[in-house]
Amino acid sequence: RSRFCEILGNPLLKEQKNLLVHADNSSSLSDLETDSLFNAVRIGLLQFGISPEPNGLLSGLSVEPVLSFHAKLALIKKLPRDTTLSYGRQHRLTRDSVIGIISAGYGDAIPLHCGNRASALIRGKAYPIVGRVTMDQTLVDLTDAPDEIEAGETVTLIGRQEEETLLLTSLAEHADTIPWELLCSITKRVQRVYTTKRE
Repeated sequence: RSRFCEILGNPLLKEQKNLLVHADNSSSLSDLETDSLFNAVRIGLLQFGISPEPNGLLSGLSVEPVLSFHAKLALIKKLPRDTTLSYGRQHRLTRDSVIGIISAGYGDAIPLHCGNRASALIRGKAYPIVGRVTMDQTLVDLTDAPDEIEAGETVTLIGRQEEETLLLTSLAEHADTIPWELLCSITKRVQRVYTTKRE
């Protein structure tokens, strides 16, 4: 940073008009000096309403996530105990179960490694993702659903449903990655819907 400041002292740069000068990201907003050489910040995660360091300098800042990720429940199957699920048989059912198939997988941005770790929201209740996430599908255990859930219902993988919220940062933790990677992984085949208010 000190070398960058030295370069900014170059007379040729001082003559430039309307020059944006920055070397900081969202986390540095809290200690940005108003009289410094810098006049801009790359806000990164903050533009999505995500605090880059939940326990850091911006922890007191009130932010609201603006991104959500939804898919549809494509199919529901009743499977007997001891059935193994998905590629590699990474999950074995310990009881007769109801398994839902979500129409999104790692080809859409659902992390491969969130199987048997993360959850999905259906009707405002969290259900565990089970088995290995595939390119086009993700499995969810609906055995403990209080009511019969039907194919075609909306599944939330990031965002809010009723009183429950699944954060992008939590999904990243379950997948042993960082929020930035998940944001960059949302592929072209995922439909974008832009709104001006929370829905």
